[in-house]
Amino acid sequence: MTEQTPHHTADLRRRVVRAVSAACRRDRLSVLSCAASAGAVAFFIAFLCDYLTHFPVPVRLLLTGAVLAKVAWLAIRWRPGVWRRERDVVRMALRVEDRALHARTNGFGSLLVSALEFDVRPDPNGSTELQDRVIEQAHAPTVAPESVPLHDVPLASRAWCLVIGAMTLYVFWWLFGSAAFAVFWRRAFGAALDYPTRTRIVELQFPHVSPTFEPVELTVSASGELPTRGHVRVTYAGESEFEVELNQASGPGRYTARFEAPPTDIRFRVSLGDDQSEEQFVRIVRPPGIADGSLTVEAPSYTRRAIQTLPIGNADVLENGLVTFAVASDRPVASCELDLGEERHTFVGDGTHFRLENVRIHSSMRYAVRLVDAEGIENRERITYSLRLVRDHPPTVVLERPESDQYWAPVSRLRWRIRATDDHGMVRATLYCQFGVPTEDGKAKITGTKSLEVATLELEPETVLSGVLELTDLGVEPGRLLLLTARVEDTCDFRDAPQIGESRTSRLHVVSPEELRRIIEEEEQQITQTIDDLAADVDRQIRIIEMRQELVQP
Repeated sequence: MTEQTPHHTADLRRRVVRAVSAACRRDRLSVLSCAASAGAVAFFIAFLCDYLTHFPVPVRLLLTGAVLAKVAWLAIRWRPGVWRRERDVVRMALRVEDRALHARTNGFGSLLVSALEFDVRPDPNGSTELQDRVIEQAHAPTVAPESVPLHDVPLASRAWCLVIGAMTLYVFWWLFGSAAFAVFWRRAFGAALDYPTRTRIVELQFPHVSPTFEPVELTVSASGELPTRGHVRVTYAGESEFEVELNQASGPGRYTARFEAPPTDIRFRVSLGDDQSEEQFVRIVRPPGIADGSLTVEAPSYTRRAIQTLPIGNADVLENGLVTFAVASDRPVASCELDLGEERHTFVGDGTHFRLENVRIHSSMRYAVRLVDAEGIENRERITYSLRLVRDHPPTVVLERPESDQYWAPVSRLRWRIRATDDHGMVRATLYCQFGVPTEDGKAKITGTKSLEVATLELEPETVLSGVLELTDLGVEPGRLLLLTARVEDTCDFRDAPQIGESRTSRLHVVSPEELRRIIEEEEQQITQTIDDLAADVDRQIRIIEMRQELVQP
């Protein structure tokens, strides 16, 4: 009987192993179904969050990895027992007996366990008759391992519920949002796609870097169903979120918004219709400024003035002078320019210290220093200064003698006197003589000229010159006119012609000695007659006063 026992229990063993293996496979399928369904629901929740907030690529990849990792953990570690393979047939029989106790009142009465123990144990307890009887009873139709639910029924029920719920959820998702369904799975693995919307934001135009306290303009281009307005959710660094209206602009599908002088970096997201943009960032940068600056003013050499170094600002510069600008910025910049309004000159420097040498000044001007950093931020609120040109004026010349409209004889000795002043010094003085004939209208017709150098000056800024001019040397004939003009040349050396100052012109009448004597006598007679008239008038006034006094006295 002992030799036949394995043959009698082989079929029983196969039935137990088959039933337990099927239950294990079903439990494993239930665990995998639960994990997969939970992952599917988690992906749907991730879709809702991504659809509403538009996660960036790193966040989407992180969420995808987290969901997949959680699914793997659930599949492996949630019910680790289902993955262990049981090779001991007695333990399998114990599992069958245990589940049979839950399914019926007395289970199988330990017949399966006892029969298989008698088969596999080398020295089982009990007599041979007992073993045969137990094995025979274990083969009875009532002891059927297939009739007992060996799998985890609550686990299977949960798996069915989760699978049906996930499938229902995904069916509705596919029916009502197939386009978004397809986009989500590609976005979940890093694709740069947007969800389809009735309103589509095509382009955002805004400066990625903006100066401090300057408005930031945002322009949005959209297509599809265009609403009348939208809004922009804005967050300053360290402050709470607020909204700015997005209003329609000129042109179809264009909207604008304005952020008034943000003090710090801003983040914003545009919502237009049912579309929403990714979160954008604008970095707010303080404009560059001038930490230090100076002007070196060099006057023309003929003025003999020293070089001046002044702080950057307003300054007076002599005509044709040179100015050298030196500027130090408060942080590294890409370029430094001298802004003169209509033209600009570029400084040379190392990023923080700049120089612009030998700018020649020919007129008064206003200037400012323009600084631009590597990101295009410039000091728009720069201060404008002025350079006032101090012109080099011609000398001021006065011909004190002779006075105009005097009469002279051709043999007279003419005494002249010149007084002249200049801002930077004079080099030469001349008497410019013009000879002419009087015309009927009282003017003079010039018949000849002559220039007489009367002095060479040693760069004096002020001088008084005098001398005697022999009219015989000039050869002026009686009945002619002599026009005298004093001319003084200064030290200015940058003009095309010498800079000369002129006095008024003295008009002298040249007559014969006899005519001059007659004119003098007539003038003496006129003077005598004037004196006599004045004396007679004085006497008459005295008599009138005396007569009034006599009338007043009683």
